[in-house]
Amino acid sequence: MPLTYQGETVGFVDPRYIKGIANVLNGEESIKKALRLACEELLVERGSNPQDMKELKGLMREYITRTRRPKMGTPAIAALLKERQKELDISQLEFVRFCDSYKLSPDDLKNIYAGQPIESKIFAPLCRILGKDTDEIISILEGRDLEDDEDML
Repeated sequence: MPLTYQGETVGFVDPRYIKGIANVLNGEESIKKALRLACEELLVERGSNPQDMKELKGLMREYITRTRRPKMGTPAIAALLKERQKELDISQLEFVRFCDSYKLSPDDLKNIYAGQPIESKIFAPLCRILGKDTDEIISILEGRDLEDDEDML
């Protein structure tokens, strides 16, 4: 079956997967509508005009931004560490011990989660824990090579 986007065929999908894909896309559309309604109601409560598209889209963008995984800096590294813990399926205490075994101290881990700047001396343990090389860690910290994903609005 052809897969179309904005009137153009962009690929083909096995018919067995169409229902699942449709459910995901419909779910995403429902979430967008729910966000829009919630923001309109919030604007009314604030005494603002919910028909003011600039204000409405700004509020929607603010909430979408708050739900995204950070892409740069210490918060991005903290998010990657949390993802790694989930991948390993271990408790917080076990993860602290795991990191400590790779020479990332509990205090260093705590500082990362608190958003403190990351010192270069802990790049090596972070590389081993996250499975990334030093250049990737630096790139994440500096925010290089980021993609813009404002397409939710």
